[in-house]
Amino acid sequence: MKKLFLVLLCLTSFTVFANRESGGRRASAAFFIKFTSPGNGIDHKTFSLAEQLIIEAEDNDFVKEKTQTRWGREGEVTICILFQGGSFDGVGPSTDFIKMLAPLIIEDTLKQGLTRTLVFSSFSCKDITQATLQNIHSYLD
Repeated sequence: MKKLFLVLLCLTSFTVFANRESGGRRASAAFFIKFTSPGNGIDHKTFSLAEQLIIEAEDNDFVKEKTQTRWGREGEVTICILFQGGSFDGVGPSTDFIKMLAPLIIEDTLKQGLTRTLVFSSFSCKDITQATLQNIHSYLD
């Protein structure tokens, strides 16, 4: 009975902590970049850089899977990139990808007074609700 209780407790803990904000970089193979709009459109500068970086990553065979879902009337979109081989040690193409976006996301947040671009880490592109919101400042060198 104790073993069953312990297993249930562990499973419940994983569910409770899903979609929480990370205190730092999370070992991850996939990243969701969610471009939101509070009524004035998305962060086009970061979106353009993300598109450019995705093309480069695809050209270098770093991308295993890419999804893009448009969901709003002001350009809102969620992109997920699953990187080939992952980045489970916290370094590699997936981490470099976010490190390059981080300064623009922070700049836009300071300029707008709110965050329009959110980054989530995951192990797949299947479900953003199971991903972890990232503290984008932890990606700055």
